[in-house]
Amino acid sequence: MKRKILRDSVGATIFTMIVLWILSQIEINSDVLNPVSKTLGDFQITDLYFSQFKEGEKADTNIVLVNIGELDRAGIAEMLNKINAFNPRVIGIDAFFRKPKDKEGDSLLANAFSKVKNLVLVSKVSKCDGNICDSLETSHPMFCQYAETGMSNMISEGYDKFKTSREFSKYEVYRKKVRQYGPDNNIYFERQIDTIELDFAAKLAGYINPAAVNDLLKRKDTVEVINYAGNIEIHGDVNPNASIKYFALDVGQIFEMEDLSFMKDKIVLMGYLGPNFEKITWEDRFFTPLNINYIGKANPDMYGVVIHANKISMILNGNYVNNAGWLFTLIVNFIIIFLNIALFSYLFLKLGHWYDGASLFLTLLEAILMIFLVIMIFHRYNYKIDFTLATVALFLTGNMTELYYSVFIPLIKKYKKHLLILHIFKKGQAYEN
Repeated sequence: MKRKILRDSVGATIFTMIVLWILSQIEINSDVLNPVSKTLGDFQITDLYFSQFKEGEKADTNIVLVNIGELDRAGIAEMLNKINAFNPRVIGIDAFFRKPKDKEGDSLLANAFSKVKNLVLVSKVSKCDGNICDSLETSHPMFCQYAETGMSNMISEGYDKFKTSREFSKYEVYRKKVRQYGPDNNIYFERQIDTIELDFAAKLAGYINPAAVNDLLKRKDTVEVINYAGNIEIHGDVNPNASIKYFALDVGQIFEMEDLSFMKDKIVLMGYLGPNFEKITWEDRFFTPLNINYIGKANPDMYGVVIHANKISMILNGNYVNNAGWLFTLIVNFIIIFLNIALFSYLFLKLGHWYDGASLFLTLLEAILMIFLVIMIFHRYNYKIDFTLATVALFLTGNMTELYYSVFIPLIKKYKKHLLILHIFKKGQAYEN
């Protein structure tokens, strides 16, 4: 009996995996199913941990966020001059200044940039094909000449812009054009050099702790999961459950406060946090795992500049999320599927008409246990393992086991009998020349 269950479990596991593969190849374009797939397709079990179970962490005193609101370039220059007077370690500005506008404003902003000792502006890689990008978008050279740049690409951007922002790329490689000019100022020589553009947050973190950035770059994956710590306090924010992690100043507060000495030797992140803290907008705002509506998210819950702050905290603290390798994940999922099928096979052969009820109960119980296991591993060890395959298979296991024993096995026996008869018939035939 045990040998039969073991043999059949192997067969049923292979059968289930084949069915899963066939189902994954079918494209379903249904107006009825699309809303469901869009709602659940962007959900991960670890979102439950961030949204509901993660304990609040202490505020990160290394970072000060400043809202530039809807200031023009002259206003940003005035704000920057005031902040710079209190000697922050580095100032990062999460905004592009791509083209000249008015001469006075441009001149004031460029002059303010020239006074900052350590200034980082955002850049953006584009036209990426595989591991190489064709270009790097930056602010206008009149501003970039006083600053370094860091890549601000969000993995959630693109056609799927409203996808949850869970990961970021540590760096990207782009083709930089290098030109050499002759005595007549004409281009004498031009070539392309593959150049690395570091992530914006990593660039800023390097001014506080270069060793922490080196540790980031030594990690094997080029894409890191963001270990979100918290948000900022904004009146009427849609994410009240996220712990307040970062100190943020609104547009008016900067100009009203006389003493900004607390900014000394800090990372000051300037960026758009809405017109002001009294008004929430969805511009430059993203979904994160901290969103209280983790399934069917209604509104994005975090501004892009706050996401950069979370990345900086993770890098400085070395508080990384480790992903299980694909081979290990596949083996663990296969073992879980096999053990489930072995259990369901035993129940199918033993329980008879009680099987349907027992399999449904076990499916729900195991689903809850699997969610609990993923969350506990993530909470205790910052280790993320994907049980998606095992979870999907779990909900099919009861029916697949029944289908295997009721349909597949009888068919095999039937055709095996026919093949055996055919084999014996051929064996008994006389030799003909």
